[in-house]
Amino acid sequence: MSNDRASIDHISALVTVSTSNTIERLSKRFDVRLFGAIGDGQPHPLSSRFGSLVDARRIFPHAETLADTLDWCAIQGAVNEAKAAGGGQVYVPAGTYVMGSRTLLMPDTPQGEDADDAVVLAGDGARNTVLRWSADTESRAWAVRLGKRHSYSRVVLRDLHLKGPAASSVRGRPPCRLSGVACSSGWRLERVNVDHFYADVGIWDDHTVHIDCEYGRGSFYGLYFDEGSIDFGDHLFFHCNIGGTLKACVAVSPTNQVEHCLFVDCHMGWSPYVFYRERGKPTRAFITNTRIIKTQAESVGNAWAWGENFDDRLDLIDKCCFEDIQFLRSAEHVIPGAPVAFCRVNSVWNSRIVGPHTIFGRYYDQVTDAYFDTRVFQGNAFVGGYFEAVVNSSADKPFLRASQACIFNILREGEQFEGELRTVGTPVKAGALLHADGLGARDTGSAPLGVAAVEGRAGGAVPIVTRGLVTTQSSKRLVQPAVQVVSA
Repeated sequence: MSNDRASIDHISALVTVSTSNTIERLSKRFDVRLFGAIGDGQPHPLSSRFGSLVDARRIFPHAETLADTLDWCAIQGAVNEAKAAGGGQVYVPAGTYVMGSRTLLMPDTPQGEDADDAVVLAGDGARNTVLRWSADTESRAWAVRLGKRHSYSRVVLRDLHLKGPAASSVRGRPPCRLSGVACSSGWRLERVNVDHFYADVGIWDDHTVHIDCEYGRGSFYGLYFDEGSIDFGDHLFFHCNIGGTLKACVAVSPTNQVEHCLFVDCHMGWSPYVFYRERGKPTRAFITNTRIIKTQAESVGNAWAWGENFDDRLDLIDKCCFEDIQFLRSAEHVIPGAPVAFCRVNSVWNSRIVGPHTIFGRYYDQVTDAYFDTRVFQGNAFVGGYFEAVVNSSADKPFLRASQACIFNILREGEQFEGELRTVGTPVKAGALLHADGLGARDTGSAPLGVAAVEGRAGGAVPIVTRGLVTTQSSKRLVQPAVQVVSA
């Protein structure tokens, strides 16, 4: 068994054990039908049962208007009862429950209290139990959240489908204002589908877990690291499907970042962007200390990673690892008139792209300026195995454009050679001896760097081998330290 497969199996085993322990701890069960929920897909406003709000509040003290639905009142009442009882499972049987536009408030748990205080909202499976928000809100709001924005809570959502009010499907345009689930510290989602909101899942603070979930279908964003919150990391996404959005699978506000996240065995795509940084003055990096393993980004329209603040150094990907992944493009999901690239951010630093089977942008065509478009590309490593980069009809565009610096990058293919990835000022042939040209390279000069591993166009990026064996169609060259080139 490979190390990758073993690590994934280990994560899966931990997930299973943790889930089983949670179920065994929860002995208190609150069936929403006993609180008045109907679940027949109809709104059933309180006005259909009560003559006044005063009468309704005798049964549902949290009701605010007679337009509130019985399903929302009942489910909120069951959650409140579970909180008062010190935790438990709120059971939502199979059916479609209409929530109107009201927010389902989950309880916060002071950090350090016993884990038995967790409140679990559980259904009969995402295909069977649907909570549907039938009406949009006048301003940005969340369908499920804590009462406090920054708080710790042992909330578990399991075996549910949360569906928003979005009806529009215009690519690049928000379909509604209401968002789905705002995950605060300590939240856990298992086998939960969230779709047809502005943003399906908001990531607030740290320590959230997402297992076998589906986000993004018909929504503007799938995951949203939004403004007003700070991501402190430690988020796990295991075997999740995040895609089918009108804008981005993962969106990041200028004041937030994707930090210390782990995506394992996930599928993203069917969207214009996979990772998208919104326009504004950045105060934190874009993506940092994040690892993406065995994850495919398929049928992506405009870019895998796109920062709207290209001239700001905090539009940055730093200290990340992309391992055994594929990036595949499709013109079907392009936002009309928007530029196309595989990755366009100000800087990519200190990151690793690892085999054995990593594919960059198969079917990527119609690239606007460059496949990898950056200001600075520094300290990155391409490590071990098979890499493929296909640009198709954009063959006249450079693979990498690093307009300020492209230095200290290492390339190892099959562990046979290593070196730097630099832009070249003149066309070069595979096997040519290259010389330093400022931060780039050219085929003439007095400061030898190494040997070109592939043919390169002027302005493009070429792996320059400084140690190892270079094989071209016409010759072999052994490159030793200090750029001593020996013809083989």
